[in-house]
Amino acid sequence: MSADHKDQLARWTRAHEAKAELEGWNMFDYDCRGLLQIQRVDEAEVFTGDQAAIEHVKTRAGHGDDIARLALELHEYFDPIIYPEVTATPNM
Repeated sequence: MSADHKDQLARWTRAHEAKAELEGWNMFDYDCRGLLQIQRVDEAEVFTGDQAAIEHVKTRAGHGDDIARLALELHEYFDPIIYPEVTATPNM
């Protein structure tokens, strides 16, 4: 894992986790490589799926929630690393 990835990962704290869990979502370490992404907390049964959790976080961020804003920022940072084939720009 690169130093920048570690720095980004460290931004998401236990306090952030606790608040997110109360809402039924969290930032999960994708396949234990230190890459975070927003997902629903399955046991909470708040959201129908991960996409619904992401939409909730986007709404909260839009209303000024700092934790939701941080989560989106981290999700957008790690998502292209997790799914490079989806975010790659085709040659034109």
